Amino acid sequence: MITYTIEGGIQTKEHPNPGKIFSGIQRNAYLPDNKEGNEVLDLLRRAFDQKLIFTVGESRTLGISDVITWNDIHHKTSRTGGPQR
Repeated sequence: MITYTIEGGIQTKEHPNPGKIFSGIQRNAYLPDNKEGNEVLDLLRRAFDQKLIFTVGESRTLGISDVITWNDIHHKTSRTGGPQR
């Protein structure tokens, strides 16, 4: 399991509403415990360091602005479901 913990803060010029506050979040994601899962984990670490996993913006799910949301790298967020092998 991957746990992302991101503290809230004040938006900067790179965000949609500089000066406005955004709340922190904690999100969990799941990868298989095998070679492929470890390779994906390494790629996700690189993507996180490059600020590609999350963004500050409008939540499509909640319909509110100025929150941390997933960016365009999809994650498995439930232990169940997904392809069976």
